[in-house]
Amino acid sequence: AALSVKDSNNEWNLATYNNNFNISDGIEERITIDSSGNVGIGTDSPNRDLLVRKTTDGSNVRISSENASDTVGSDAVVSMSVGGASAGDPFIAYTISSVLNWSVGVDNSDSDKFKISKNFGFGSNDYLSINTSGDVGIGETDPSYKLDVHNGTAGEGIARFSGADSDDMIIVTEDGYMAIDTRNASTGLSFQMQGADKVRILPSGNVGIGTTSPVAKFEVTDGASSIALQEYSNGAAIFLDGVNG
Repeated sequence: AALSVKDSNNEWNLATYNNNFNISDGIEERITIDSSGNVGIGTDSPNRDLLVRKTTDGSNVRISSENASDTVGSDAVVSMSVGGASAGDPFIAYTISSVLNWSVGVDNSDSDKFKISKNFGFGSNDYLSINTSGDVGIGETDPSYKLDVHNGTAGEGIARFSGADSDDMIIVTEDGYMAIDTRNASTGLSFQMQGADKVRILPSGNVGIGTTSPVAKFEVTDGASSIALQEYSNGAAIFLDGVNG
């Protein structure tokens, strides 16, 4: 059965065919509803509740939620929900066909954590997890702190912090210990309080307390007097205010 609607410029056809309901523009089918209730736009064989497909090279598929009202409370919302605590997971999957999947959403079976996973769904390659207390885990699926970062491979960096001047600080795990590695080749690593240097470690290995430019292996100063420990090939010496002690 078919129904044709047309004017002087366009013709639209509504028809049933092979148990499907089709809407076409006289050239090709635009919308198909199959006998299961699946709706297809741009396809005559939808295998999802709603499937939008384009096959033209260079074309885009765009689904938009817009609210044109510029008033308080005029929201544009995309909502996903499941039936309850025993149901599945509400999530969005991003897929590159035959390459990989990323998923973003709530893992209903894992204490309702919000997750980002390199997988279709959750439970494998869960790279970021946020529990209902707001604790954030990176590489840690059960975070116990406000930021809980885990890397199970020794020798690999856990975190990198870098600025506009290309100064890097990397936290690295080694066999049995953790290291802070700074890649600043000129000023080294500084420990500060309220913006002021308290401890400075230079790339040479010299350590200064109260000074940013220690000239000995270990130097402590309060600005008026200082004590320094210097290592030599045949021993070490302690200097007080520059006088060999």
